[in-house]
Amino acid sequence: RRAALAQQLAAEVCEAPPSRLVSLVGQALKWQRFQGMLPPGSRIDLFRDAAPTHMREEETHPTRKSREVSFGKKSNPEIA
Repeated sequence: RRAALAQQLAAEVCEAPPSRLVSLVGQALKWQRFQGMLPPGSRIDLFRDAAPTHMREEETHPTRKSREVSFGKKSNPEIA
């Protein structure tokens, strides 16, 4: 029964070109800007659905030791 239904639907459903999704997302963003949902000229991260965040502080190497890992006498830890 499912196979018959799948065959009937396959005849009705067509594939869209891959660029169609990109154009639909672009149109949706334009509409949201037009409606005032997004500030004009703002950037948005589509994967997080939010404005991109910027790192406020520069990444540096650790300066203080918080914990110590102990290994047994027979272990041979190596740094990758």
